[in-house]
Amino acid sequence: MKHMHTRISSYLVRGMLALATAAMLSGCMAPAYVATKIEGMGNDRTLNKGIKRLRQYIGELQAKGDPQGDYYYALGNSDGWIEDVKDPKAITALFERAAAKGSMDARILLALQEAMG
Repeated sequence: MKHMHTRISSYLVRGMLALATAAMLSGCMAPAYVATKIEGMGNDRTLNKGIKRLRQYIGELQAKGDPQGDYYYALGNSDGWIEDVKDPKAITALFERAAAKGSMDARILLALQEAMG
């Protein structure tokens, strides 16, 4: 009987050690997880501020009649960080408009697009 009691105690001790280890590991990982989430939120805020500033700059270029403003606007829609235009043909038309106004970058992009089919 005494031997059985020792065996049960041994299982209990192992179980408790396993639970304690799991708790310690999850406890150690929780702060890292929270820190990663907070960092990601900060990065998102920084990115959103940067996009807002870039859109403002694009608007300023367009207001001055600078064709690069139209090119950057087309590029932003093409890359997806500006979501005003999503149709590929309409985006190509934006690049064509920028090229017609004198954007060499838009001309190069359209030439590459045509060359690659």
